[in-house]
Amino acid sequence: MRPTATFFAAILLLTAGTALAQPGDILDYKPVECLMGGESGMLQLNVTQPGELRAYFRHINSTEWCSVEGQNLGRLSTVVMPKFNVGDEIEYFFVLLDGKKVLAKSPEIYRVKNTSGCDTNIARHSTTFAIDCGQSVAGMPAANAAAHAFGVGSVPVPASPERP
Repeated sequence: MRPTATFFAAILLLTAGTALAQPGDILDYKPVECLMGGESGMLQLNVTQPGELRAYFRHINSTEWCSVEGQNLGRLSTVVMPKFNVGDEIEYFFVLLDGKKVLAKSPEIYRVKNTSGCDTNIARHSTTFAIDCGQSVAGMPAANAAAHAFGVGSVPVPASPERP
């Protein structure tokens, strides 16, 4: 009798745990292992809230982040990346925006290499798309998200003396 009661108690706990589980992340993404060099890679993710989806990217050891707009289609959301040469390594992350407000960002900065033999999705019928590499207001989420991803907090700047 005791093993049966323990078994049913375990099932009850598992069922209760599933019912109380938190909903998934707003940006649910499984990183790709590589991108096809010379092609526009298409990254797919699940976005659970409305908003403007963007991907920020840069070459490894570069300081300038660029961004491309994605299509927020819920579970079928996509971002088409620009073409990179074979051998290029890039870092990228996603941000979901509501105007200037950041609703969500990737939990990490992903890193991927562009290879000639990669079997990932590519955008074959993609027309032109805008890449923003400027220091405009649209570029601010990149700096904000990158700082959070690296764990950099704000440090108060000491006031300058009145007279040198």
